[in-house]
Amino acid sequence: MADVHQLRKKVHDVQKPYTKEGNIFYDKILFKNFISSKGVRTPKTYLHITNDNIQDIEKIHQYDEFVLKPNRGACGIDIYTLTKLNPDLYQEISGRQHAWHFIDGKTRQINTIQFSGGVIIEEAIHNPKVFDQFLNGIPGICDMRFYMLNDNILFGKLRVPTIASEGYANTGRKAMAFFVDTKGIITEQGIFNNTSVNHPDLNRSFEGTKVPYWDQFTSTAIQVAKLFKLAFHSVDLTIDVTGEGTVIESEKIPLLNHFTSHGCDVMIKHLDEYLTQLSH
Repeated sequence: MADVHQLRKKVHDVQKPYTKEGNIFYDKILFKNFISSKGVRTPKTYLHITNDNIQDIEKIHQYDEFVLKPNRGACGIDIYTLTKLNPDLYQEISGRQHAWHFIDGKTRQINTIQFSGGVIIEEAIHNPKVFDQFLNGIPGICDMRFYMLNDNILFGKLRVPTIASEGYANTGRKAMAFFVDTKGIITEQGIFNNTSVNHPDLNRSFEGTKVPYWDQFTSTAIQVAKLFKLAFHSVDLTIDVTGEGTVIESEKIPLLNHFTSHGCDVMIKHLDEYLTQLSH
């Protein structure tokens, strides 16, 4: 069976290049604009601030709640969900507060990074109340990452905020991940900080729990997959307060570390065989 590095090389070798839209998988604005034009819901973009329009930083004051993030960021770095308390004070979902000069400085800092693609100020999404069962008072929203073989779902990961992740659903920031089968059932304890455990704050595994809004999750992920027809990729999405699937991003060559370390042998074998078949 292939290890993670061999798998990523196979994905790279067989991946059908999608060149019409340029660097679409690494540029969130390009990606959002493209799939939105095809009828897929994404968080509304309020501002795209680059060095060419850096004076638009002041327009951030117009929004009472928003997400600030790099256009070409990764791993949850420099993502902030913020609520305006007053024009000089903003609060993250964890309760941590920032003076305006932090928002201003962070936006300018990101714009100094080569290839950052600027800063996005976008709509903050809220889940329906049914997702509170995974949060139990912890702030933030849950999302799903689907691993796709063409437009078929291999499996999903429900990503859940924890106290340690400060309300963010990114596993790189110590959110919880639960593997989910193709019927929407959580199949095992969960992964926290690369270790299989119960939820660290709730002391629950959620094994056997059906993920809410499963049909909306899967239909939206498949809708995105059909737009690109890639051999293997991931789609990240959440459910907004109205119950609509809302796509965050997609990765052309997703990380596979959780595949190889947490009981995914059957899925690894399936993916390896599938990629081998495509390469011949």
